[in-house]
Amino acid sequence: MRKGFADDRAVPPCVIFGDASLRDMARRRPHSEAGFRRLHGVGKAKLAEFGKRFVARIREYCAAQGVAENPSPPLAAPSRPARRQSAGSAEAAKMFAAGATIDEVAAALDRAPSTVAGYLNDYVRRERPASIAPWVNDATYSRVAAAARQSDGNRLKPIFEALGGEVPYNEIRLVLSHVQNVADQSPPRA
Repeated sequence: MRKGFADDRAVPPCVIFGDASLRDMARRRPHSEAGFRRLHGVGKAKLAEFGKRFVARIREYCAAQGVAENPSPPLAAPSRPARRQSAGSAEAAKMFAAGATIDEVAAALDRAPSTVAGYLNDYVRRERPASIAPWVNDATYSRVAAAARQSDGNRLKPIFEALGGEVPYNEIRLVLSHVQNVADQSPPRA
């Protein structure tokens, strides 16, 4: 399909959808336009132009091959490994252990809040605190966790959009890391 659309427009196939988008389609097999919109590389314009036809073809393929549409991957934290702890990160970890906020740590260490947010996410992944309430309130935590369960696990954009853009990406990452920590510590089900 991608090649056909590309030939009709006299453009390279990657202009229609990149390879990463096609792999995401094959992995996630969306059965609706809403699911298609959450794919890598699909924005409003691509959804409007190609969504119905690609979703129809994916559904046809799934029915013909007897494979499930829209399989749900398990909720997981973003796969980015924790950074090696720098001197700034180590100092930030001490402050986080005492309950300091991102802004307080950023001011004390003269670092950008985005850098400190990365330190905090690494701290949560490494130290596994029982709660992240000093940095994310309970209501936001619950909303993010619920949106993550309804979306595709560790992809941030669908969660951000499901929350109406009201929760910053840093908080979403933090909740996902904490949820994964809790899941990793849970005893296996019999």
